[in-house]
Amino acid sequence: MSQSNNFITNHVHLCLENLVNKLHIRNYTIVLSAGSEIGSNFSGVIAKATIKGEDENGKKMVRSFIIKSAPRDEAYRTVGLINNVFNREIYIYKKVLHEFDLLQKEKNVKNPFKSYPKYYESSMNDMNEAVIMENVKDYGFVTHNRQKPLNYDHTLFVLREYGKFHALSFAMRLHKPQLLKEMAENTQENFFTTDQCAEMHNVFVQQSKRVLSAIDPIKEKILYERFKQFQNNMVDTVKSALISDLSNPHFIITHGDCWTNNFLFKYDNSMNRHSPISVCILDWQIAHYGSPAHDLSYFMFTSTDKSLRDHHYSSLMDEYYKSFSDFLKELGGDPEKQFPFKTFQEHLKKYSVFGLYMTIECLFIMTSDVEEIPNMHSISQNDELSKQMKYDSKNVEAYNSRMKDIILDFVRLGYDF
Repeated sequence: MSQSNNFITNHVHLCLENLVNKLHIRNYTIVLSAGSEIGSNFSGVIAKATIKGEDENGKKMVRSFIIKSAPRDEAYRTVGLINNVFNREIYIYKKVLHEFDLLQKEKNVKNPFKSYPKYYESSMNDMNEAVIMENVKDYGFVTHNRQKPLNYDHTLFVLREYGKFHALSFAMRLHKPQLLKEMAENTQENFFTTDQCAEMHNVFVQQSKRVLSAIDPIKEKILYERFKQFQNNMVDTVKSALISDLSNPHFIITHGDCWTNNFLFKYDNSMNRHSPISVCILDWQIAHYGSPAHDLSYFMFTSTDKSLRDHHYSSLMDEYYKSFSDFLKELGGDPEKQFPFKTFQEHLKKYSVFGLYMTIECLFIMTSDVEEIPNMHSISQNDELSKQMKYDSKNVEAYNSRMKDIILDFVRLGYDF
C-alpha cells in the first residue's frame, strides 16, 4: 500500500483534500508534521496538517487540522482492535456528540457541554481509518505535563465537565428514550471484554506483578494481601465491571479513556497555568455504555496524587455530583429520581475497580520518560505487546509509590477490588 508520507496514507490525504475543497480554500498547500510525542497516543498516528491558501475572496488564510489515522502494522492492528476503536470514535463524534448538541440547543442550555474538538471528516476504509478534527491548540489549548499530577483547580474543572457530559445521557433517556437505547446498543463495551483483548490484558497482568513485588508482604501486609487477591482475579473482575448492561437506568455513555494525556487545557494567562478556564477532552475510541464511575475512577486515580485525594476526594465527588445535578435540572431532568446521590456512591464503590485496573499500566507510562516508551505501532508478529511493554523505567520508584497510594485509597474508601 502506498503512502503519501510517514504520517497519512494516500487515501487519507485525499480525504483531507476533499475537506479543504468543501471549505472553499483555494490555491492551497498542505504541510504535514508530527502531531504528538511518543507515549501520548497508542491507537492512532497523530499528524498536524497546516493548510495555507486563499478564501473565496482571494484573502490569504492559514488553517490547521489534526488527523488521527490508524497504524498500518498488521500485528498491532490486531492487538489494538484498531478497526473497532476507530469505528467507535467516529460514531461518538458523528452520532452521540451530535445528538447531545442538538438536545442542548432544543433545551436552550446557556452553557452547553462542548468540551471536545470539532469533527470534520473521517474514513473507515480498511487500513485507512482516520478522523480529521480541528486543531484546538490554535485556540490556546495546551497539554499538561503527564508526569505531574493535576492540581485541585484542574481536577475540579474536569470533574465538572464530566458531570455535564454524564447528565446528557440521563436527559436523553428522559426526552428521547429510543434514541438513547439505540446509542447504548451501538456503544457497548467491545474492547476489554472481548477475547481479542487477551494480549492487552497480558500487559496489565505483567505490570501488576511488578506492583506486587514492590509491596513488602510483612510491613505492608494489608496492601500486599488485598492487591494479591485482586491480581488473582483481576481480568475477570474488570470484565464483569465493564459489561454494558443495557437495562441499567443508571448507566451512561462514558468517555472511557480518562488519563491526563487526553485533556488539553486553556488558561487566561499562558504564563500562569495554575487555573484553567477551559478543557478539551480527546480520544473517544474506547467510549462505552457503562457506569459514570468508570470515567471518574480512571481519571482520579491516574491523574491526581494521594495528597490531593486525602484532602479533597470527598468534596470533589460532591462537586461532580452538583455539576451533574444542576445540568440535568437545566435539561429538564430530576437527579434525585434518575440518579440519587446514594446510588452514585454505590457506583463508586462497585465500579471504581476499572480505575484501579487502568492505573496499573497507564501510570507506568505516565511516569516514564519519553525516550523509554517503545513505539507500539510497529510491533512484529513475533514480538508480543507484553514483551514490548516489559521495559525498565528510571522513574519506577515514583510509579511504585503512587500505585501503593492508590491501593491504600481503595482500602480506605472501602471500594470493591
